[in-house]
Amino acid sequence: MTQGAVVQEPTTSTPGRANGLVAKVRSAPPAYRRRVLWYLMAPAVLCEALVYVVPILVGVFTSFTKVNQFTIRDWFRAPFIGFDNFKLIFGSPAIGGPILRSLLLSLGYVVAVVAVSLFLGFVATVFVRSLRRGRFFQIFFVLPYATPLYAGVLAWDFAFQGNGAVNTLLHHDLGITGDVLYLQDPFAFSSLVVTAVWRTWPFVFLMMLAATSNIATELFEAISVDGGGRWAEVRHVILPHVASTLGVLALLLFVWNFNDFATPFVFFGQIAPQSGNLFLLNTYTTTFVSFAYSVGAAITLLAVIVLALFIVVPYVKITRFGDQ
Repeated sequence: MTQGAVVQEPTTSTPGRANGLVAKVRSAPPAYRRRVLWYLMAPAVLCEALVYVVPILVGVFTSFTKVNQFTIRDWFRAPFIGFDNFKLIFGSPAIGGPILRSLLLSLGYVVAVVAVSLFLGFVATVFVRSLRRGRFFQIFFVLPYATPLYAGVLAWDFAFQGNGAVNTLLHHDLGITGDVLYLQDPFAFSSLVVTAVWRTWPFVFLMMLAATSNIATELFEAISVDGGGRWAEVRHVILPHVASTLGVLALLLFVWNFNDFATPFVFFGQIAPQSGNLFLLNTYTTTFVSFAYSVGAAITLLAVIVLALFIVVPYVKITRFGDQ
């Protein structure tokens, strides 16, 4: 050290100041702590409102106006028509009929996909747990879930073509079926279900595998000592431990598959066969092909209400939200 050098006192580090601030907040009155909490939450709440709440409010406002290709330029000043869009949906067979059919079709599609995916995912979990080298099979089970969505749907689109792999295998090679057009009526619905199940069940498998990983081995040993077999393990050990997980998964998959737009759009484009015209695809056609933007907003609002009826009550019951 040279002569004349000034020795500076060490400044307080940033972590030290942060710890002091935390201590000050903890020792402050409750009212002050609540204000600090709201200040810290304000940016996240504002971003959440911009991303979710504002578009919802815009959609609700649009459903009560007349927005079409002529008024879309200045849609905020579009004529206010009240409940006329909803009256058109429920009162016009030409518009309300296809919407109702597509809604019921989507509900059937969701029920089929969720039921089969839960079954396959659970069976795969039990199968892998019964093997000593089960991790080897996990790689193949997870591949459909790891495949990008559009790549997987395009692969099935090619496979379901008239000269695709499915028709070639079942008709030309094995002779099980006739020459079937799987992307036309009446097979379009089953093609959608097969593709969605192929994409969905690996996710169920992963969640079930995680849910069963913490089960104590003593429970399985007790079943073995009592002379129980594989079915006894599934019934008395695995199912009770994964019941709540299965319920939450069912609700989550219900929402995911009801909002599935990519699969029918990649398969059929804007014009789908009647057995493949799912609700979101029909809503897209009504809104952006027919330029009935306000009618599409009204249809979407009704869909949100339907989803809430099917999801909120079961979710509260499964998670026992009211008892917390």
